[in-house]
Amino acid sequence: MQGRESFLLIGRQCASELSSESNEKVIAQDPSEYVLRLQCCEGLRGSGINNSMFQESQRNTPRSRRSHVVCLLPCLLLLPACGDGGEGGLGGLGAIGGGRTTGAIVYVTNSGSNSVSGYTVNQATGGLAAIAGSPFPDVLTPSAIAASPNGLFAYIANSQTNKVTAFRVGTNGTLLLGDSTSGNPNPVVVGTAPRALAISSDSQFLFVANSGSDTVSVFKIGAAGVLTLVPQAEGPSKPVGAGVSSPIALAITPNGRFLYVATSTSSMVSVFQVDASGILTLVQPAGPGTNPISSGGTGLTAIGLSPNGQFLYVTNGTSNNVTMFRVEPSGLLTLIPPTGSNPMSTSGTTPNSLAVGADGAHLYVANGGGSVSVFAIGSSGLLTLVPAVGASQNPVPTPTGSTPVALAVSPDGLFLYVANRATSVSGGTISAYTIVSGTGALVPVTQLLGNPFRAENTPSAIATLGPAS
Repeated sequence: MQGRESFLLIGRQCASELSSESNEKVIAQDPSEYVLRLQCCEGLRGSGINNSMFQESQRNTPRSRRSHVVCLLPCLLLLPACGDGGEGGLGGLGAIGGGRTTGAIVYVTNSGSNSVSGYTVNQATGGLAAIAGSPFPDVLTPSAIAASPNGLFAYIANSQTNKVTAFRVGTNGTLLLGDSTSGNPNPVVVGTAPRALAISSDSQFLFVANSGSDTVSVFKIGAAGVLTLVPQAEGPSKPVGAGVSSPIALAITPNGRFLYVATSTSSMVSVFQVDASGILTLVQPAGPGTNPISSGGTGLTAIGLSPNGQFLYVTNGTSNNVTMFRVEPSGLLTLIPPTGSNPMSTSGTTPNSLAVGADGAHLYVANGGGSVSVFAIGSSGLLTLVPAVGASQNPVPTPTGSTPVALAVSPDGLFLYVANRATSVSGGTISAYTIVSGTGALVPVTQLLGNPFRAENTPSAIATLGPAS
């Protein structure tokens, strides 16, 4: 259906839908009317409307709903920017999501208070300001969070209900519960005890590490962030392999070809090839390369890839060290020499999280004992602890009475944020640091801005999100 009749019908349907109780609740959470404009764009794309047709639709719409039809007028201006709905796009959502009024965002999951705290980042100072409506409630015992590289969606795992929930990111950074239908429910069921999430750089696939069932679940990310399970050859999820157990961390190469899975009980890292449809295949060993490969430490907690995909790093929480691997063209891993110094000490205790700087020149490790270690990454991938200069320390101590559990670098690479569980008071905190250009050293953001910033009870994970693209 095209032309005038199409628009009149769509206009009335849109008015009715937007006046529903459920949408009024969503709109109340997002004053910028992101959802209004999103739904208008979805309904009007390709219907051949114009302003006179809009006015006629308003005349033929009951007065009680005219206020909702008014939302259609701005959509006339937005239509040229709406996506084409192709498989590789976002079905008309990209342009609207790309109009987000905020820059970088920090999200922290709070497993003790069943919530997610959201903050906007001051790009000049690194200070954090709570997003309106934060903390976002009713997110049951969240265990992991991942934000899509395109800045439009966030996904949160729950290790007790064995599900992953999809959220849209509103124009002001608000988390909006994604759509749910009988064919594509939200949240989706995954394996037992999901502990880690990873998203491909093209925002096409979500990977879930299921620690309790020793599997990895793969989902295709569709329009509006909807998740569709990608069944594997062995069943709904991919087993991590014989002789390995308790997958606890994930990393995917920038080109999306290889997925790395760290297992805590067996202290091994497995590599899988990812095909165009999301099917995982264990890479076969070749030459001296083995798969899975031992980290050389014990109690794996986190893994991370350099931005160029050439190096992979693993924190070993029980042995208090970090392992350095080179990524071969086949995807297989080899230890970076000298092997006598690999893995190397973090100079802290209980390392549990890591992040590579945006420029790939530095690695940051959170030590559960109360510090953050800073390493320089050499051209071969070898790590060197950055020397302390003047009053600066390395490792850098976190605030007294706090235990760091996760960290993340801001998308522009200027700041580091560390989620801490407080041991002396209720709730948690986020420590903010400026990353010194060149040396990678950390300088705490001034306390005058409220650093460390308040979070809720028992932070469990952290993610940063850049502007929508």
